[in-house]
Amino acid sequence: MLGYGLPGANGAPPIEDLAVSEFVGSGSTDTLLMGLAFQALPVPACVVCVHESAVLTMNQAWADATGVRASEASAKGFDVFDGTLRAAISGAWDSRSEPSAMVEWFGSGSGGVDQDWQLQCTALAAPQAHLALLVLLKNGVSRSAVENHASQLVARAPEINQLLQQQVQLHLDIERLARVGHWTSVEGTEDVIWSPGLYEIAGLQPKGIIAKQEGRSGIHPDDSEAWLDARQALDGREVLYRWTRPSGELRWLRTRMGRTNVDGRFDVGFGVIQDITEEREAKLALANELEFVHNIAAHVPGAIYRARRAADGTPSVSYVSPSSLEVLGVRASDVLQDQRLFFSNIIAEDLPVLLKLLERSSKDLTTMRAAFRADVPNRGRRWIQAEATTQREPDGATVWHGFITDVTDNLEASKALERQHRMLQAIQQSQATFIGVEDKRKAFEGLLASFLSVTDSAFGFVGEVLFDAQGQPFLRMQALTNIAWNEETRSMVEASAATGVEFRGLNSLFGYALRTGETVISNNPAKDPRSGGLPPGHPALDSFMAVPIELNGQLVAMVGLANRADGFDASDVEFLKPLLGTVRELVVASRANAERQRSRLKFQATSTLLAKQSAALQVTFDSISQGLTMVDAEGCVRFYNQRMLELLDLPESLLRDQPLHADLVRYQEDRGDFGTELKQLPADLVPYVRGEHWPPPEKYVRQTRAGKMLEVMTRLLPTGGFVRTYTDVTSYFDTQEALREERQRLQWVLEATRPGIWEINVETKETQYNERWAGMLGYSLSELAPSTVLTWQHLVHPNDLPSAQEKIAQHLAGNLPYYECDLRMRHKSGQWLWVNDRGRVHRRDADGKALYMSGTLLDINERVAAQEEVRSLNSSLERRVEERTAELERSMKDMEAISYSIAHDLRAPLRSVNGFASLIAEDESERLSPEALKMFQRIARSSRNMGQMITDMLELLRVVRVDLDAVSVNMNQLAHSVSESLAPGTPHALIGIKPLPSVMGDATLLRQVLMNLMDNALKYARHRPQPELVLGFDERQRAFYLRDNGMGFDMARAGKLFGLFQRMHADSEVPGTGVGLAIVARIVERHGGRIWAQATPGEGATFWWTLPRV
Repeated sequence: MLGYGLPGANGAPPIEDLAVSEFVGSGSTDTLLMGLAFQALPVPACVVCVHESAVLTMNQAWADATGVRASEASAKGFDVFDGTLRAAISGAWDSRSEPSAMVEWFGSGSGGVDQDWQLQCTALAAPQAHLALLVLLKNGVSRSAVENHASQLVARAPEINQLLQQQVQLHLDIERLARVGHWTSVEGTEDVIWSPGLYEIAGLQPKGIIAKQEGRSGIHPDDSEAWLDARQALDGREVLYRWTRPSGELRWLRTRMGRTNVDGRFDVGFGVIQDITEEREAKLALANELEFVHNIAAHVPGAIYRARRAADGTPSVSYVSPSSLEVLGVRASDVLQDQRLFFSNIIAEDLPVLLKLLERSSKDLTTMRAAFRADVPNRGRRWIQAEATTQREPDGATVWHGFITDVTDNLEASKALERQHRMLQAIQQSQATFIGVEDKRKAFEGLLASFLSVTDSAFGFVGEVLFDAQGQPFLRMQALTNIAWNEETRSMVEASAATGVEFRGLNSLFGYALRTGETVISNNPAKDPRSGGLPPGHPALDSFMAVPIELNGQLVAMVGLANRADGFDASDVEFLKPLLGTVRELVVASRANAERQRSRLKFQATSTLLAKQSAALQVTFDSISQGLTMVDAEGCVRFYNQRMLELLDLPESLLRDQPLHADLVRYQEDRGDFGTELKQLPADLVPYVRGEHWPPPEKYVRQTRAGKMLEVMTRLLPTGGFVRTYTDVTSYFDTQEALREERQRLQWVLEATRPGIWEINVETKETQYNERWAGMLGYSLSELAPSTVLTWQHLVHPNDLPSAQEKIAQHLAGNLPYYECDLRMRHKSGQWLWVNDRGRVHRRDADGKALYMSGTLLDINERVAAQEEVRSLNSSLERRVEERTAELERSMKDMEAISYSIAHDLRAPLRSVNGFASLIAEDESERLSPEALKMFQRIARSSRNMGQMITDMLELLRVVRVDLDAVSVNMNQLAHSVSESLAPGTPHALIGIKPLPSVMGDATLLRQVLMNLMDNALKYARHRPQPELVLGFDERQRAFYLRDNGMGFDMARAGKLFGLFQRMHADSEVPGTGVGLAIVARIVERHGGRIWAQATPGEGATFWWTLPRV
């Protein structure tokens, strides 16, 4: 136990109790000897702290003299001494005038014998500690001897104090590092002395002495009984218990408790306590980890092992999980006994490789990975995969921590997955090929290649199942392995390359599959009764499988495969299902593609019509004009269009912020849109506008302030709110009014024309007539009753009835838009009356079958008589036309003769006159008078004009007589050609040509039109500094135009513009004969067009003409 320090000389640190040094067994030999010397003093000695009444140490002689044990003195201090001794100690201390003082004390020792003592009190160094050395001397003992011995002890005190302090500090450091503490307690007392380490472990503030009750307060109630039993026994047993610190933290402690032999007696208990919280938590975590590892080892699909090879090469296995029996076929317990069993089932070929890998990993300290085969009992040959990490231990041993697992299923699944992947790639490739190429057979050829690849078959086919006229199935090959074995089979394959080879023979293995729809698997075709044999020269057939493919219960395709090394079985069919499904899809798609090809021509034939109809439908949609608004469940206007604003005459600012629909209605009401007191609204709409009724009417019509009639339709939305449309039906109401008026007029017309009206039920033949129909024939309705179609047939002239019935039948069949026939009907008086019988079907059923037909009967007897008269007049007129035509032909011949005479008989004299007059004017000008010279020049000029007129007349006659060669004429090219030919004569003119459409006509005559018009315009604009012409086409008037900036003319004289030899200006102003525009007019008229002109004098003229466009 620890006591108070014994001060050394000159204030040195206190000296630890010698008993402590002896107890812990540490310290120098000198220190030990000093302690033994103090204990061996022949006189009673004791060191006390007077101020605290504490006994620091005593020797055995003091204990014997006073009857007080050292343990009791350490625990109780001066209280263990009797009153006389305490008084003596106090008196000696108080009365000392020198370092040492003597007092008398009479007391009894441990034997109970009274003795007379002298108490010597010697103050030690460091008076502030109030330490004193007490020595009891019997009367007669040499005081000098005692003082001498005490002086020696005091002289050694500093050295002893320093040594003891070092031991104390070492003891504290050991406790702190080892997380241990200790306690001591004198038996029979309630006080305990704790070491600083124990206070730290318990989480309490250190103090000198602690009560037992407080020192046990933190023990967990469940552990208290075991701790108390060990405390009572003090037999050194180990006890684990829990301690709760004042902070609430729970710590695990381990203690051993025993008795000490201080003073040679076993009356002091002590205990050593160690904090094992972290150790226990680590052990618990380790246990959990071990349990976790064991659980994993028990459930993972493999075995875990730990193997070791010592530095001398001795192998051992320290751990194998129980699943080794399943993986390797050996028990874990057997492997632990004999590690060679670990390799016992590995096949001989794989074992050297595995051992080599183990050796390499041991050398390089790398991860070992290996795959090998093992013959596992009851499971057969299995593929095993092993993996282990390699470590080197300090003693040079190699340790493998590894894992082995059966990967046979994984390998097989990987192979199956690889086959599946190849099959999926084949499916994707075939589908892509089918889409990307025009020849769909290439996709089937790719599929066949995939079938052969994934099944390792030698050859095969993919065929489409078709049926002949008798319903017998046959195969048309879409893809076929070329196994032609002679020239005949090669020729057959080449000839059928485009359409596919057809097999119609059903006496074969695939024929059996065709007949029955069953899958045929034959691994010995030569002996299979379903086989019909092979043609001579055919490659050997070792195995065969034919899989028919159905769609909706009908065969559509078949796949045949042959000569697979291991043969075929039903699992192959299951595996090939995706590819078989792809064949079915491609066959269906191929048929659909063929059908699309057949439909393409029909589609192309109707595409133009469809485009026109689509365009018309688009125009119809574009012309629909409705106002639209959407109101949500909260009553806010969320959407509107411009047409709605226009129809309701609402400002857009009113709806921009999505107002409440009720506010919108209130705005219209305040503005007077609904009239005074809502009188312009339908009666059933008033409660809705006033907010008294919901929902609004689904459909109603109202009038706007502007007088428009709006049809308003409301559709409630499932989520609340509604959508409303506004349609301007003003025109409908106007139409209805017009229709009413039209009906009235029709009624008046009917009353004025008084036609007969009839209606027939086409199915029952029942017929209804009005009074006028019967009266027109001289009957009353009652006389014709019962009225049927036979009534009409009996009244129609026999010669007219077949024609009328045929036209009725054609109309009923939908071949004629209506029925109309002029026929004769018998009047009641017996005479035949010409009538116009007209009607149409006005009701048909859903299939288009006629149900009802109605019509009118008009009396045309007078019209027929008039037509007969007209026919007679027409016959007479035709004769007259023929006569006039003959006369016209004679006139044309005469005109040709005249034109010939003009061209030959008139031109020659004119040339002579012109020649002689010009010659005389030139040669005889000096002898002629000026007047005569002018006359000869005038004769020459007039003869030239006369010749030009004759030329123009001949041109006009040619234009009238020539046959038109109508072709498509590019007017742009023609106009630029004419412009280029006129440009040299008028280089200063500006001629603009705008885009012109092509026309149908005679290119030569049309060139003359442009030449005459443009030349004429240039002549009339020659007085301008820069004549300007613009040639173009006006789409609005659909006419060509030529505009100039020339003289213009008075529109009052426009009627003479295109007449023959008509001139608008004098010859001196503009040269010409007046024939050019006449020729233009004749050419335009011959092309079916017309020509006209507009002009203002002095501002130019514009000529317009039309021609048939391409």
